[in-house]
Order: sequence, then C-alpha cells, then structure tokens
Amino acid sequence: MNISTAIYTLQKGAAYLPGDEASFRVYYWGAHPNHQDNPIHKHSFFEICYVLDGSGLYLEDGKDYTLQKGTFFCSRPGKLHRIHKGQNLSLLWVGFEIDEGASTEETIHLFRKLAETSDFYIEDATQSPAALLWKTLLDHASQPCPDVLLRSLGYSLLLSLQVLFCPMSIVDERKHPHAHSSANKLIQQAQLFIQDNLAQPLSLTDVAQYLHISPRHLSRLFSGILGVSFTAFVRKERVRVSAEMLRSTNLAIKEISEATGFSSVYYFTSVFSEETSVAPGEYRKLNQLQTE
Repeated sequence: MNISTAIYTLQKGAAYLPGDEASFRVYYWGAHPNHQDNPIHKHSFFEICYVLDGSGLYLEDGKDYTLQKGTFFCSRPGKLHRIHKGQNLSLLWVGFEIDEGASTEETIHLFRKLAETSDFYIEDATQSPAALLWKTLLDHASQPCPDVLLRSLGYSLLLSLQVLFCPMSIVDERKHPHAHSSANKLIQQAQLFIQDNLAQPLSLTDVAQYLHISPRHLSRLFSGILGVSFTAFVRKERVRVSAEMLRSTNLAIKEISEATGFSSVYYFTSVFSEETSVAPGEYRKLNQLQTE
C-alpha cells in the first residue's frame, strides 16, 4: 500500500461525504511516518488519529496519554492538545465536522455526544471495525477506484469512529431501545458464563472473547447496566456461590474455595470475610444454628 498516494487520492475524492442520515465535511486526510512534535493548539472540528506504529505522547488538559500501535485518540472541538516525544510515530488522521444542515437530528445528537465524551483515548484497537475500515479505505485509495467507493468507505469510517468512542449501548438508551435490549442480552450471557465457570480463572478478555465483543465494550456494559465493574461482579458471584455451598453442603472449606475459583484458602477467607464481615467457618456455624 502506498499511503502517500492514498492520502492524495482521498483529499481529492473524499472531501465531502454525503449520506441519507448524515453528511460530513472532511477538512483533511493525513498520514506521517515519523511524527515527532507539534505545538499546543485546538480545532473547531473533530480530529481523530490512529497510531500505526512507534510511540509518543498525546497531551490534553495537562495530562499525557501514551501512544503506541493500535491507539486511537479524538481531539474534540475546542480542546487544547498536542502530540510530542514521538519516536518513529506513524500516524493516520482525519479532520472533519458533521454538516448539520444535511443530517438528521438523531445523527447530530450522536456527534454532539462525541464532542462531549470523556472517553477520547482508546488503546489496543487494531482489530476494531474502525481500524479495519481505515485500512480498507487506504487500500482502495492507493489504487485506481471510483470516487463513489471512497466516499462510501469514508462515510462508513466516520460513523464507525463515532461508535468506537461512544458505543451505542451506552450513548442514549432511551433513544435507542433496541441497543438497550441487545446490551441486556450480552450482560445476561456474560452473567451465565461467569456463573457456569466460577471454578476457572475468569478474565475480562476471556469473557469478552466468548461474547465476540471487545473487553472495553464489556467493561462499559457492566458499569453502565449493572453499576459494578467486571472484577467486582465476579468477586461477589464467587462469594455468593461459596456462601450457598457453606450453607447447604458439608464440603471442606478448601474444596469450596477451589470450586468457586479462589487461588487459595487464605485468599478465599480474606475475600469472603471482607464481603460478609464473617469468616467462612464462622458463617457456616451461624447458618447451621439458624437452620436447626
């Protein structure tokens, strides 16, 4: 792929991206194989960047964010920012705004959400739909192809970038009840998987892989729908099931700790005591006294 040729082609053929639900003005498509530093500045439009390789730092609101392969970051309108300390930092970027006069209220609402989001920095997104779409767009733009294809892919990329930073299941559930239903189904599947596999190590990545979604998306679903982190939910579920086993079986505490996924009796006792304010052995005695 010849990226410089692709960028030149996009500048000519994909500067305005019309669609049924939205239209976009693209001020520039860009790429640099060795981006090092730029001064603190701001834009009146969106600028979204993707790191192909190398490393560096992105500064916004006085805080540095690490840039490495697979990182996306969104410079929102009016936000002072800069890129600095780049080392072989290969970047792609696009600067754009939504044409509100040629877009629906619903889509305008989505991009206003993007302008307000606090999740403007995303790590390790090489396999995200947005990253794959960007690669596909550049592949087509680096060889002869009709402008209508470039505009269609560019249009899809900008919508995909909005969803990357503001997942639909979290954006506005009242306006998107179908997204809320889908999110609830995913959470239910995640809960069942965790409950059925408590004896195994349960990482966010493993459960997300089972559901065919990203770990970041799953983490946001737990926080947004259940109001707890993934880690906290697994911990509470292990304690809930172990408490039930203490009440209803004569299994040794070591067996119960292994069956509910704790790495040692000591760790099991520590977590159980913290969650219930009583040690497992004492909990069993109290329960037996209450049920006799």
